[in-house]
Amino acid sequence: MGRKDVLAAIAATLPAGCVVVEGPAGIGKSRVLEEAGRLGRSGGMRVVGGRATELDRVAPLSTLSRAVGELAGGSGGGGGWGR
Repeated sequence: MGRKDVLAAIAATLPAGCVVVEGPAGIGKSRVLEEAGRLGRSGGMRVVGGRATELDRVAPLSTLSRAVGELAGGSGGGGGWGR
């Protein structure tokens, strides 16, 4: 699946409100998510992001929790893709 296909799938998913991207280092996840953020913002969505840390190994979903906290109005500590 090429980048255009991935972005088309993300664009179709955005109305549902959440996109999670995973994969090995160096395959272009950050670039795809930056573009997904632009797509979401252009559609009037609030966009937040996060980056996994070593904490995720001992506290699964902690990155998601921080992003949701940011949406809820807390500092969140998310990755900042939508700030």
